[in-house]
Formats: sequence, structure tokens, C-alpha cells
Amino acid sequence: MTQHYSIGLDIGTSVIKAAAFSQTGTLIKMVSEPAPKSKIAGRASQDMNAIWDITKRLLSLLVEKLVNIAPLSIGVCGQGDGLWMLDDMGDPLNEAFLWNDSHAQGPVDSWASSKAAGTASAKCGTELWAGTSAALYKQMQIDTPEIAAKVATILHAKDWINFKLTGSLATDFSDATIPFFDLTLMDYASESFKQLGVEALQDAVLPPQLSASKLGSLLKEVAHNVGLPAGLPVAVGSIDVGAMHVGLGLNAPGDVLLILGTTAVVGVVTDATPPTPPIIGATLVHPMPGRFIRALAPLNGASALDWAQTALGGGTALEKLLDEAAKSKIGAGNVLFLPHLDGERAPFVAPRASGVFTGLTSNTRRGDMIRAVLEGVAFSMRHCIMVAGVSMPERVTLTGGGAKSPLWRQILADVIGCSVTVDDSADHGLWGAALLGMAAANQLPSPELKRNSSKQSYTPDPNARVLYDIYFQKYCDAETAMASTFKND
Repeated sequence: MTQHYSIGLDIGTSVIKAAAFSQTGTLIKMVSEPAPKSKIAGRASQDMNAIWDITKRLLSLLVEKLVNIAPLSIGVCGQGDGLWMLDDMGDPLNEAFLWNDSHAQGPVDSWASSKAAGTASAKCGTELWAGTSAALYKQMQIDTPEIAAKVATILHAKDWINFKLTGSLATDFSDATIPFFDLTLMDYASESFKQLGVEALQDAVLPPQLSASKLGSLLKEVAHNVGLPAGLPVAVGSIDVGAMHVGLGLNAPGDVLLILGTTAVVGVVTDATPPTPPIIGATLVHPMPGRFIRALAPLNGASALDWAQTALGGGTALEKLLDEAAKSKIGAGNVLFLPHLDGERAPFVAPRASGVFTGLTSNTRRGDMIRAVLEGVAFSMRHCIMVAGVSMPERVTLTGGGAKSPLWRQILADVIGCSVTVDDSADHGLWGAALLGMAAANQLPSPELKRNSSKQSYTPDPNARVLYDIYFQKYCDAETAMASTFKND
């Protein structure tokens, strides 16, 4: 009996990955390669053709030695936002400018002054930033109007790869959400293009489709080059955060995902009710119809601990620092840490915010300060859940490279006051993309399939929870006290 596998692709900002999964979610093989670096000085950008070349190379590597096993489908997810441009011949006009490029802050400031940003944000449920397509295109009109005039299509990372795989152009609702969407109408808002002064893009955006719908079939030439059968179904796919939710089975309103990476991400699944102003963070249409993801991403997650290891540890091994932190009591000897080392974008927006320690005394020890960093990041994530406008959850799912410390996991459980399920697998987005592909190929009625994976659960200690409620209020009071300084620094 022939066995089958489904392919997931993740077009990440730092790394591009390809994986083959069994129909029950077992990872058969995964390959990866660093994403191309920017060739444009001072910009966060990537060569679109280089990304396609890497993707082809990874697909070829993936299918090598997968004998007596046949592919069923391909699903693609990838980094969101930025400005990915094609001319009228379907060729890249320039390197893609990425979601984390800051060159276009001028238009964002201008929109804020004119209240245009507030109008668009209220419709799409997302506070605009310099890495959105609207801001990047507006800046391009200023810097290189001759290139801006040639833009025929704007799309996203996964859409570009899908176009090269199938020859078909489309996007999905998750990638289409920011910055021109109207979540009430579930369509693009003509007023937003006009308010932001980028009417030229109204005809350049792609109509959105469901993430699990079939975009097209693998082109014969591509299939021959990578060793896959022509005609393989390819899904429309989704933004990477959406695919990660699908891969983890976080598809119901009230589900919460915490990603403790270099930056942190708090993703809260809600019903299809747009957030009310003031808008903080981002809103994405979930790959599963009829629900949204409220995504708030503090700038400092595990990076705060990395900083502390260097600044406070002086070369000391992280394990020793965490041992010292574990000996410090709840509340870190009354030391609080506000983890805004590089400004902040959630749970509030303050580009000039900075990291702050309060409560230092001559009795403060290094372990207290390390623990305060761990607690400060946990307080920030709890604050993000509150700002998302939902009730505190009964459980959350935690993943990300910074979530390896049992101490930090327990602190998160105690601070948030709910059960924390830790999933150490590193392929959630890839598996979610593969599920979307399987659904598009009619192998599943919907992209929902639980799989066995290694998980650990941490439950809050009742006494610690009570104490952390007190310290969280002190943390919020410290944030309020620093608000004017963050604004005027």
C-alpha cells in the first residue's frame, strides 16, 4: 500500500523551511536554509528571485530519498506585511521590503497627524507601522516615483512562492487583513486607500480567498525541476502566525498562543468581532473562517534575558543565572523590570520607551534582577492578553526558543493565573501549512487534525498567583508613572 505525505513550506524572515508530514502529522523530513540578506544598505529587504531559488532547492532536497511514498499536496505560509511588488509582466520590480523595515516612518507620522491612520486602523483592527505596504509604497512614491508607477501587483511572501509554483495569483484573508481591509465588510475599504494617499494600490491588491482553498496545481516545469509530480494541488495558504495557530489546533475563540521568541507574540483567537478603538497591536483573519486572531507583539521577549545575560551576567552561563533567579523569591526582592529595551509596540505603543528597573536597594542581588527580567516579560504578556479585550484564559499554549526554562514557564503560569501547555516542537507553522494543503487537496474536510507531540503542562500555584496579582498591579502602576518619560525621552 502506497504511503503518502504532504508538504509544508514556511517562507520566514530569517529562515526558509520545507517539511514532509505523514497524514497523521508525523514529521518525516525537514530541510532549511537561511533567507537571503538585504542588498540595499540600511533597509530590511530580500531578493524575491533568491527566495524562489532557495525554495526550489529545498523542495529538491526534501523529496530526495522519499521512496515508496507519494506527495499529496503543498501548503505555504510565510512572513506577512512588507511590500512585495510585481510589474505587469509578473516580475519583481525590486527587492521586497519587509515588515520590519523602518524607512517609511515619515508617512506613518504624517497619517497620525492627519488622523488618516486612525481611520484605516479602525477598519482593519491594526495600528499601522512603517513596515506595512501602504507606508512603504507611500515612501517609494517619494524616493523612487518611477518604480512606484510601475507597480502592477502587490502580494505577500507566500503569494510570491505560490505564484511561482502554480502561475496563479491570489492571497488569503489573513495576509489581506493589513492595512486596507474592512473587517466589518470582509473586503478592502476604498476609503482606506484614499485616506492614506495610495489610491494606485487599489487595483494592485489581490482578491482574498480562504486559506484552505485550492489555488492551483504545480506547474509541469517546476515539478520536473524539483522532482515532484505535475498537477500537485497547492493551497492558497496563510500568514505564518495563522498557520502556527492551525498547526497547534488553536482555532476556537478563547484559545491563546504565547510565542516566547526574540520578540514575544500573544495571539488570542476571537470571534469575528472587530476590536474597538483605541487599536493596539494587529488583527488577522484566522485561516479558519468566522474568527480573528488578535496579535500583540512586545518588542522584547527572550531578547530581554539575552540582554540581562550580557549586561548583568558578564559572561556567566545562562544556567547559573537562572539558578540564581530561582533562589530569589516571588516579586524578585521587590524589584520590578519594565522590558521595553528597544521601544514598545504592545501592549502600548511608545517608540521612545526604555527598559527600567525599580526597587533596587543595596540588598538587591543579581538573582533578583534576573528574576525581575523573567517576571517583567511575563507581566508584559499578561498585559497584552488584557489589552486584547478578552477574559483571562483558563489555559494557554506556549512555544518559542525562549520557553525552554522550567522556571520561566512556571512564572508565566503563576503570573497569568492559568495552565500553561508547552509544546517544544519547532514545526507548528509548517504542519499548519501542510494541513491547509491537505484540505485544499480534499484530503481533509477542514484543516483540523490533532497530532501527537511532546507537551508539558504547568499549573499556577495558588499562593504565587495571589502574590503575582499584587505585583502585577505594581508593574502597571510603574508603567503609568513612566508614561510621560517614555513619550518625551
